[in-house]
Amino acid sequence: MDFINMDGKSLSPFSTILVFTAFILIGLSLIPILDIQLSPSRSANNLSVSYSWPNASARLIEQEVTSTLEGLFSSIKGLININTVIYHINLMSLIGIIVMSGIILNDSILKIDTINQLRKNGYSLLKALHVVDRRRLKPILMTSLTTILA
Repeated sequence: MDFINMDGKSLSPFSTILVFTAFILIGLSLIPILDIQLSPSRSANNLSVSYSWPNASARLIEQEVTSTLEGLFSSIKGLININTVIYHINLMSLIGIIVMSGIILNDSILKIDTINQLRKNGYSLLKALHVVDRRRLKPILMTSLTTILA
């Protein structure tokens, strides 16, 4: 399977995998700078603290860090709410992330292969993009669901 760019030139399969790997690494390196607040607050008198202790259990972090900080912060005048969330990524979570990355990569390869076949059959790039969405949606969903549920 060759990736055909806008100029009609093709890249080797190794180059295509290299490009996908570069995009995955760039995406993974940008994750820490995302400012995502899962439970946004509407008042200004809230305090949120993030703390990381590698290889420590959630109970240990709660006993040693969280309860101490909450006790300290509760003495601050005007503070209405103290919210504590503990994130714990274990081996199962990492395996899940790897599996999901594989699903995304597999789906991308399926779409690119179909786009390349349509381009070889004379479709324009935009027409091929529209056709591939309709043609490959069901197989991609079936593959993704079987991988996730298995």
